[in-house]
Amino acid sequence: MNSVKKYQIEKIGKGKDLNLMDEVIVEYPLEIYINGAKSKRLTLTPIEIENFVIGHLYSENFINSISEIKNLKIEENKVYVDLDKEKSQKKISEIKNQIIDRENLFEFSKRFQNESEIFKRTGGAHSCALVKNYEIIKFEEDVSRSNAVDKLIGYILKNEIDLS
Repeated sequence: MNSVKKYQIEKIGKGKDLNLMDEVIVEYPLEIYINGAKSKRLTLTPIEIENFVIGHLYSENFINSISEIKNLKIEENKVYVDLDKEKSQKKISEIKNQIIDRENLFEFSKRFQNESEIFKRTGGAHSCALVKNYEIIKFEEDVSRSNAVDKLIGYILKNEIDLS
């Protein structure tokens, strides 16, 4: 499924009007059912849906680890999740202080902005990334910042990435 859609628009400017095709970010409706009960209806960009659902369940405290998900099934605009709440508890990693080099940070910021293909095309996306030593490990973007973060959290949990 595409994350952008083309529309015919009329652009009105000083002295001249233009008719052209423009790309707009797609908002995809999604209903989440947990253990048979409807939990939420959200909108997101229709990519990385499984990662989004896993990250969303984690960030909303439905799960403490991916091992609590017994089954996850995506059918069109609906996701069905069966949870086992008797499984593991959340482990909190100790956050270590890091020194961030100013010049590397500015250079990385420019590279980060170039990663956002949907934003470059539509001007309507938020993005986030998992980064190690100024290198992007995984980049996510969506119509909302919290959705992008949830997709990234889902990726981290699915791939059992140690964040310590």
